[in-house]
Amino acid sequence: LSAFGALTGDCAPQHLDRSFAEDGPFGARIAHGALVLSYALGLVPIDPERLIALRSLREVKFKQPVQIGDTIHVEVGIGACRPVSDTAGLVELVTRVVNDRDQLAARMSIDVLWRRTPVAIG
Repeated sequence: LSAFGALTGDCAPQHLDRSFAEDGPFGARIAHGALVLSYALGLVPIDPERLIALRSLREVKFKQPVQIGDTIHVEVGIGACRPVSDTAGLVELVTRVVNDRDQLAARMSIDVLWRRTPVAIG
């Protein structure tokens, strides 16, 4: 967490100061929200042959803090899909970040540009 705080400039005591955090509302140090998002994006199972680009993160909601030592995983479903050209489409990935106690830590919609596969007709 110290390295992430130094890299981003977010050195808030709830992330880095054990004594401060233990007396705070979460009772312990918690991971930076941006770090949780970064890990979650890395855990999304996206085929690199299909992905063109990350387009946006929408409706990000943090529901439960991620504590030091938590293990997280992502649950992903496909939301809306729409073509943007003959070769690309915009795909919404409805994403939940869940900790090892099966608690929802965050949710978001991730929009990606996705390489379209031509459909054979006939």
